[in-house]
Amino acid sequence: MINHENINLFKRYSNASEYAFGGKGKEPIVSHEDKELYWDIYEELILACTTAVDNQDLSNKFYVKPRPYSRDRGARGHRPKDLWCAIRNKDSGAFNEMPQIYVIISERGIEVGFAVSIPESDYHDQTAKIQNREIIPQIHLKLPIEGRVIDQLDSVVTTSPHWHVNKQTRLVSGDDGFDLYDTSSELFSALKSQKTCYGGGAICRIITPQMITQSPIDLIQLLDETLKIFSNIQMNCQPKEPDRIMASISKTIQSYSEDFDYLPSDGEDGRTKKLRALAIRQGQASFRRSLMSAYEGCCAITGCDVPYVLQAAHIIPYNGPKTNHPSNGLLLRSDIHNLFDLFLLSIDPSERIVRVSSKIQSPEYVALDGKKVITPKRSNSTPSNTALKWHFDQFIE
Repeated sequence: MINHENINLFKRYSNASEYAFGGKGKEPIVSHEDKELYWDIYEELILACTTAVDNQDLSNKFYVKPRPYSRDRGARGHRPKDLWCAIRNKDSGAFNEMPQIYVIISERGIEVGFAVSIPESDYHDQTAKIQNREIIPQIHLKLPIEGRVIDQLDSVVTTSPHWHVNKQTRLVSGDDGFDLYDTSSELFSALKSQKTCYGGGAICRIITPQMITQSPIDLIQLLDETLKIFSNIQMNCQPKEPDRIMASISKTIQSYSEDFDYLPSDGEDGRTKKLRALAIRQGQASFRRSLMSAYEGCCAITGCDVPYVLQAAHIIPYNGPKTNHPSNGLLLRSDIHNLFDLFLLSIDPSERIVRVSSKIQSPEYVALDGKKVITPKRSNSTPSNTALKWHFDQFIE
């Protein structure tokens, strides 16, 4: 049970200096008894999340991940501003383990709910920020804005004043982005319409310190109720095989330096050569500029106009400067580029329409099958029929 004593613990040390748990030659400010109380709360968080997953027989779908925390050292010697635990999709590394069902305990009380993604402002690593700008739009594609799942969710959110649809987690009344949306479907629609995705979006129930003083909270019951509400929406956002392919290739590309003098030997397998070729093509700045101009900054297949995720795709693989002609290129969104390079998606040269491999089952990609491809206005930038036929033949095979 979480009671007013637990919340007062956070308040008691709200103005504590750095290394309140001890370290860097400093004596701890937090007493041994309070360290144990912090630890009791931490263990109760983990138990509540684990029990909820087990009770609903979802251990094959979800796993529990708590905040990194030490019984004696706290959060790297610092006192924790809050303690949290999250329930995440298994095999969700392609989405950087997002979204998540979460619970946070702090001097603000208890916040529990569903977080679509982690805000970019929470990251210090620039690489993680870049990765997330590619990943988060894929999560947004999976969010429903109509149907049974969203109707059930909205019926919960709109029937209680304790539920809030916020810009991100850890907000309180009066903060920018608190109660920004009236319904879950309104939040999801707004996220889907973003041109550049910086992360965020939270549907949460807030239990204030005053409410906890009046009646202690059974965390196990609370997490059980929360998981029932959000389990379907979270499973909807599970990454599929195309998402994993995109993430794998993107991370491999990032692992290479910008010095591409090294060429693979004949002994390297085809996959390694393919990945190095992908990395080389990322460096063809003039080729990308010509395609950005030809397609007026829009993906030839999806129409996406976010420059951060648009890439110059070769139709016939890169083989020196001569293959960097606009007629051998398409401006594609990063995930579409990856599918195109893997011959899981192609363009029928006779009709200039998209064809998607039967291996792809994700609805957001299947829906592209039969779509007309955007054609540049300048004839010298129009994709070559010969090049498209070569690619389409590989796709058919």
